[in-house]
Amino acid sequence: MKQQHKNLLMALIITLIVIAAINNISVLTPVRETLNGDKGWF
Repeated sequence: MKQQHKNLLMALIITLIVIAAINNISVLTPVRETLNGDKGWF
């Protein structure tokens, strides 16, 4: 695998982990609601 693709894959995995962590941490509920709510990104 090319180094560039490997770096891109790692960045994607890290992003998914961060999103999963935000969704699992109850302290960040307002953040989650902002991301997933009517005005959210997802």
